[in-house]
Amino acid sequence: MNPSLYEKILVNLMFKDEEIRDRIIPFLRIELFDSDFGTQNIIKDILAFSEKYDRFPSEVEMKSYIKDAETSKLFFDCLSMPKEEYETDFMMEEIADFFKRKLLWNDADTLIKTLKGPDISNIGEIPNNIMDSLAFSFDTGIGLDFFTDPERLFDSISATEKVVPSGIKSIDNLIEGGFHEKSLSLFLAGCVTKDTKVRIRYKELQESLNGYDDYYDEVEISEVHKLMSNGTTVEVDTPTGYSKVVRYVEKGTKKLFGVKCDDRYIKVSYDHLFETCDGWVMTCNLNPLIHTILCKDGKFHSIEVNDIEDCEEVVDLEVESEYHKYYTEDMVSHNTNVGKTLIMCSLATNMIMKGYDVLYVTFEDSEEKIANRIMFNLLDADKSQLKAMSKERFMKRFAAVKDLVKNKLIIKEFPEYACSANHLRQLLKDLKVKKKFTPRAMFIDYIGCMIPNGKQNINLNSNDLLRFVAGQTRAVGMEFAIPIISGAQTNRAGSTASEIDMTDTADSFGQTMKADVIFGVTETAELAAAGLFTFYLLKSRYGLKGMKISVGVDKFKQRLFGIDGDEPKLKDLVDDAVVATKTPNKMIKNIEFQ
Repeated sequence: MNPSLYEKILVNLMFKDEEIRDRIIPFLRIELFDSDFGTQNIIKDILAFSEKYDRFPSEVEMKSYIKDAETSKLFFDCLSMPKEEYETDFMMEEIADFFKRKLLWNDADTLIKTLKGPDISNIGEIPNNIMDSLAFSFDTGIGLDFFTDPERLFDSISATEKVVPSGIKSIDNLIEGGFHEKSLSLFLAGCVTKDTKVRIRYKELQESLNGYDDYYDEVEISEVHKLMSNGTTVEVDTPTGYSKVVRYVEKGTKKLFGVKCDDRYIKVSYDHLFETCDGWVMTCNLNPLIHTILCKDGKFHSIEVNDIEDCEEVVDLEVESEYHKYYTEDMVSHNTNVGKTLIMCSLATNMIMKGYDVLYVTFEDSEEKIANRIMFNLLDADKSQLKAMSKERFMKRFAAVKDLVKNKLIIKEFPEYACSANHLRQLLKDLKVKKKFTPRAMFIDYIGCMIPNGKQNINLNSNDLLRFVAGQTRAVGMEFAIPIISGAQTNRAGSTASEIDMTDTADSFGQTMKADVIFGVTETAELAAAGLFTFYLLKSRYGLKGMKISVGVDKFKQRLFGIDGDEPKLKDLVDDAVVATKTPNKMIKNIEFQ
């Protein structure tokens, strides 16, 4: 093994092979390279350029950026290495093994320094880093040699991909029967200016009382973000009381309108939704001669609307409220949530009822909250009905459904931005060993809350980060031969626009490039009033795209359903199971949740 040669080849590969560069970048750190060879100075300049310009440099840019003469000469030598001298299976495996050893030595050094230091509170992260290092590799496969392997070609023609139906016939028809094994499918789902006033409640330390107390205030909505960034749990005033703010969402720059209601004034985007005497209406469609807006006093008030003819950064709040409302300047607004979690919980329920084991990974909601959403659907009862149910009745109904469903559902919660594809890989292995559980489908709620393999990633921009995450997550689906279904946040008008496309993906167009199937989901005010979502098939490796369907939605029971009218009622099936002394095992075979 020649360390100096291998370090030079690694530099060459980062500029000559984008796929290998994508594998190296998340792990790239100065200390992994030897200062005696000079390559450490090249890496230092690469990292400095990437931090300043938020992207990896080109060859020309790097040549100009490097100012030291010796470093510049070494960089030229690295790029001048003939590919045929090192692009062999043997050499690529040797180089990958060399870099993996470097990573592991660095992890070991970190462990030793941590153990010798006064604080070992962060030692729990080191095993995860070691796992990421062990997983590092170059894919040295050279592909299918078309004219030398006709048997493999023949087998591929007759091979049938395994699919897991969504349980909604109109969706399955668009993607050749359901979600395919070894695939990644995404649902894209979609504001006020930062100085908009909202009433909030949060806990603040009261020294005189020697403890925490509720603190109430009316603040600009940007203050909510500051409080949440400091770890404070914030609740916002809504028509049903104070509700937890799940996320502060930056929606980019939009055209503005001004809305005046009595002595209150608000600047909002053209697509902001207000609750009016005529239902939910976008700002651009407000007519002061027709519409009045519902306010905090429970009454509808007259308004004035003017076109500001200006653009400004706008934000929104995702509120933990089943009605998705909160007050902005005392006017009732609709929050940003269009229901990615609802969609995934409903599809997970359908798959369980059709006989498939399901793994649901959650980052935003707790395991119990996801379980509750699925339970509303399975038990055919909304939250208020379950709260009014006696424990005896609940247990009887639950036992009946359990007897009806012979499959497993595992829900696993991870903290946001602390889980990589390697963590998912290890979870699947642990479940197989400890619970004898191998899922046929995995839901991730949602992929934008994950990080790339390897925690050090040279300050990558959000586009590159999510591209790595999507590609590495899809690789898990490939390895375990399961479909992975997740969501992606939209920017701008996403959820409330009447049309949606892949340019509406928040932060990362790159993640959509890695997906096999992408559905855009919209819910305009009119659709919400009709109890519908519109699904657009934006991308599919199965041929069709550009198709549009309508799907029914019951938000109280967290359920999607087809609207063709030929679907059996879940309520009837559950009621039959409750009445029956013992539900025959064969009953599950007769259920078709289309």
